Amino acid sequence: MRQYRRVNDLEVNVSGSNKQVGVSSFDAGVVFAFAAIRMYLQSRPDWDEAEFNKHVNFFKNARQDGADKTAYELALNALASDHPNVTEAIKQGASTASS
Repeated sequence: MRQYRRVNDLEVNVSGSNKQVGVSSFDAGVVFAFAAIRMYLQSRPDWDEAEFNKHVNFFKNARQDGADKTAYELALNALASDHPNVTEAIKQGASTASS
């Protein structure tokens, strides 16, 4: 069963844990930055999902013993997840400006 953690309007997959993860402004910024990187790379004609996921999974498996899996994988899951709702909003120019 999949679980998702909502960070503003971005859903980040946190499969495998019922644990709540506190998300600071920095954490949310990192997650959004990684989501933006993935969406940009995914828009490229040479996008290779399998190759990309191979790299993400390498780092997911590099977690140190005793580290909080859910917190550790938060940004990595943003990289591994597809964000069609955000991609569509960008195409329609529906992003909100912030100062």
